Amino acid sequence: MLKTGPLIFVICIVGFFLLPINAKSQDPDVLLLRIESGGSLHFSVNSLIKYQEGLAFESWTRLGIAFEDSDLPGRTWRLEFRAKTDSIIGDYGRNMALEYLTLEAVDGGGNVILGVAGNGDFEDGVILSNAYQPLFINGPQGTFQDNKILISYRLGKGAEKLMGNPFGFYFVDIEFRIFPD
Repeated sequence: MLKTGPLIFVICIVGFFLLPINAKSQDPDVLLLRIESGGSLHFSVNSLIKYQEGLAFESWTRLGIAFEDSDLPGRTWRLEFRAKTDSIIGDYGRNMALEYLTLEAVDGGGNVILGVAGNGDFEDGVILSNAYQPLFINGPQGTFQDNKILISYRLGKGAEKLMGNPFGFYFVDIEFRIFPD
């Protein structure tokens, strides 16, 4: 007597692998972020003028973003950032609160005019935090040559002044990421 159980099982497995599968992911075809210049910045607070007026590094970091989604041609992207530490690290253990540093993004002169950066509710940049927050929204699809962003950094230029903080050398690691909207 012939056992048909294993034969049916083999036919079902072979038939499953021969079926055409047309599943497609919702991920974009290309989503890349490139730091083109200004990947490192050091804040040296060592004079009375820097304490009183703060420090500014205008258009210091240039980012290139490549984003294409053939399934959704009108899909956009957003750029987010965060501090990887709970404070701005100072030498000799004298740290500074993240609120002293703001970032601002502007169109970096790519082939596409990116318009106004930000999330719509700030005027003088976005205050640094250790939670991700948007720095640029509704970016269009395009190549690294199309989507350029310049980022400026301001330490002690906003509502939080540097007076009362210790002098020294400060640094903080900032992480950027992009997501499709």
